[in-house]
Amino acid sequence: MAKKKVAAKQSEAMAERVAQLQTNPVFHEMPKREKKVKLDPRFQKMFSDERFASTSSKIDRRGRPVNDKTQEELKNIYEIDENSTSEDEKTPEPTKRIDLARGEGNVESSSDEEDSSESEDEVDDVWGELDSGVRQVDWTSSRISVCQMDWDKIKAEDIFMALESFKPASGVIKSVAIYLSDFGAQKLEEEDKSGPKLNIKEGEDIDQDNLPSEVIRAYQLDRFKYYYAVVECDSDATASAIYEACDGLEFESSGVKFDLRFIPEEMEFEDERIKEKVTSEEFNAKKYQPKYNVQSAAVKRSNIKMEWDNTDYDRQVAMQKAFDPEADLDEYAGLIASGSDDDDDPEIKLGTQALLSAAGITSSKMGANVVMKGSNIAEDEDIEKEEAEKSINKSEKHKGLTPFQEYLQRRKQKRKERKVQLKEKRQVQKRELVPIEKAKPIEAKKKMRLSESASKLTVNTEDPRFQSLFTDSEFAIDRTHSQFKGGILAEKQVEEKRKRKSKRTTE
Repeated sequence: MAKKKVAAKQSEAMAERVAQLQTNPVFHEMPKREKKVKLDPRFQKMFSDERFASTSSKIDRRGRPVNDKTQEELKNIYEIDENSTSEDEKTPEPTKRIDLARGEGNVESSSDEEDSSESEDEVDDVWGELDSGVRQVDWTSSRISVCQMDWDKIKAEDIFMALESFKPASGVIKSVAIYLSDFGAQKLEEEDKSGPKLNIKEGEDIDQDNLPSEVIRAYQLDRFKYYYAVVECDSDATASAIYEACDGLEFESSGVKFDLRFIPEEMEFEDERIKEKVTSEEFNAKKYQPKYNVQSAAVKRSNIKMEWDNTDYDRQVAMQKAFDPEADLDEYAGLIASGSDDDDDPEIKLGTQALLSAAGITSSKMGANVVMKGSNIAEDEDIEKEEAEKSINKSEKHKGLTPFQEYLQRRKQKRKERKVQLKEKRQVQKRELVPIEKAKPIEAKKKMRLSESASKLTVNTEDPRFQSLFTDSEFAIDRTHSQFKGGILAEKQVEEKRKRKSKRTTE
């Protein structure tokens, strides 16, 4: 009981001490409405004007909306007077709930941004529908034209294979030919003279090394019109079935769609403008390599580059596969330029060599050295005949080889010749080093003689002219120094100083 009374008295005393915390306004917290500064109506636009935002970007690099923390911090400091809104200020629109999972961003486009993007929208409308404005017809024919394709990557055999899959079972595609259009002929002639002509407005200052993507895109889309393909079928029914199945269909994953149009039967085309042609007899579906990875940057990518001077796409792929040991080298014979027939003709070689020998000139096997011979022309003729026979035998050996295999053999021969040349260079260098190696023992003997003569030298340490060597600290020798080299005279100097020091201590 006594303990409870003591505790009660202590609590009453504590209550009296802290009672003023509840009654004294000094210890009261400031109300929230008094913490904030009431903002004048003239400055209320700082919450809505984008110029007061910490960043001008509405979304981050992944497309997610950016929360502007600056506006929230301002709202914690300032209080908006709701009664003093200006007349010019419009009531805000009700907020909409946005589904971010569907890729929608919490972004509002201002009228200024819409005005600045009008030109970009016009370009997008142009390449978004490449076949806009095409006249529809109510008749059919046995020929179809294929337009608006990426002709730098898509070839006649690609179109043949794609359409072959959609033709009726009884139908036949006779041929697919790619022709140069009038527009393409004009543009290619201009590009040969002055390069590609880009759609840049007059007076617009644009860096040629950093062109806008839309300017390059417009040029790349114009290249789709340089050529067109003509698909010849056996009947109108086959052409109609292909048209119904493939018009507007994307070619592989390239992003380019088939733009098919019927061609009147009476229309004729110039054979001189044929770029390439594939017939049903020439096409081999078993050897065809599908182009799964072909993509047209003009319609698939936002960042594109000029492709007017790029290497042919098929050539790049073929050169990468040509060095595969399991590849069929006959498929790449067209990539290697064939040698001149005159160079491989043995009779012409014999005639040329006979003329050289008659003039007293003998050419070596590789044709690198030319030596004038004034005597014994008959022997030279025999030598040249032997070399000609060797070259004939070599050409006979190469008859059964493909051009690519011949190229590999020539490269192997060049490597052998290079090794021989390197070997000769090493031998020459060794010959040059022989006199140097012979001179090394002589120099060593000279050094030995000098060291022996130096050891025999006698130094008079009592000479007053050399006393500073033993008394002055500037001439002291530090054996721990990095530049200390030693020597007979240095050893004698150290020994003499030691003797004098010991003599002084004994005295």
